[in-house]
Amino acid sequence: MTAQDLLFSWNAMKAASAANAPSPWPYVGAGTGDIPDGIASVVANNSHEVTFTLKQPANQQWFIYNGLI
Repeated sequence: MTAQDLLFSWNAMKAASAANAPSPWPYVGAGTGDIPDGIASVVANNSHEVTFTLKQPANQQWFIYNGLI
């Protein structure tokens, strides 16, 4: 898996979470752990590293267990 693979999945998940997402494709996990709305940006740093920037601070353990489920 590469950073580009993750970015593709992230963008598909964001699109499926949009209010105007066509049926039957809505992302069922939308809102869980404030994903995707709580994420300000997702950037590929290199081919195998990605940085998630949150819109507001969150406990690291909470984010691991609830945001990245």
